[in-house]
Amino acid sequence: MLLGELSEKIANKQRNSYIISIIVGLILYTILLYYNTWNSISLIIGVFSIELSVGSGIVMRFVGGLGLSLTYATACAVIFNFLAPLVKGSKRKAKTVFALVLIPALALIFYGLYTIWGAIYQSKTLSDFEFLSMIFGVWSLMVMVYVLPIIKGEYTPEMEQTKGSRRKTAGEWKFSVWRSYKSSIRKDYGSVHAKEFERYGLRLFMMRSILSGLVLLPMSLILITITPLAILSIVLWIRTFSLDYKHFSNLERGLLILITLSIALLTTIAFFQPALIAYTTYFDVSYGIGLISGIILLFAIILGK
Repeated sequence: MLLGELSEKIANKQRNSYIISIIVGLILYTILLYYNTWNSISLIIGVFSIELSVGSGIVMRFVGGLGLSLTYATACAVIFNFLAPLVKGSKRKAKTVFALVLIPALALIFYGLYTIWGAIYQSKTLSDFEFLSMIFGVWSLMVMVYVLPIIKGEYTPEMEQTKGSRRKTAGEWKFSVWRSYKSSIRKDYGSVHAKEFERYGLRLFMMRSILSGLVLLPMSLILITITPLAILSIVLWIRTFSLDYKHFSNLERGLLILITLSIALLTTIAFFQPALIAYTTYFDVSYGIGLISGIILLFAIILGK
């Protein structure tokens, strides 16, 4: 695979790769400034930048909607842990609680459908609260999906995870034995469901992590007017294809944080431009699709356990 081979070369020669990327980016940025009468601000808030931010914003809103399913799975695990003593020894109670915690999932699907319907058929201006929630969504996405996992060294959007997840690992066999013991002998159905939802959440987290690596490139579209950052983001995106070969170094983690926070900052600046209001329909539709996709994915994981 060409990308994989190139990614491994970047992994082996990191310092040179990123120095060359910055130099090339600075040369291109100088050319851009020259043809823009050395006005860097107009590059950031110009029409071309606004158009790029639309594509970037649509991708971010989709991933943000998808992330709600992870929050929901985590909440379900907490609920079952809390109710474990109540449902212990009663399979009927456990099934009742299980059915009840699935009701919010259906509500989220209807909310996603309503969001899409409202965006298409009820075109309206954003309220101050909705506007601030969009800004908050951008920063929370970047911090929770990228920055914090990068700082903790937990951000590994490697495609090899999908292959490994298809195999029955020793951990899965251990969980199967534990589940049989807890449900058949201890009758502790609440703890079993809590652990199951934790595992559902873990699979969702893994899938979202892989997706976050794939969408890093389209989200970086907004950086094109700042070419050193744009080229760095492209190189780092290529680098994600060899994480099974070599994990991100401290240098790469620092560069990733710089890139992701720059994306959030430029997107925030773009959202304050009146011209972007015309595209809120696309943002809402993307968010609704992401939300529905996340819940459907969660159900698929539950049914395919």
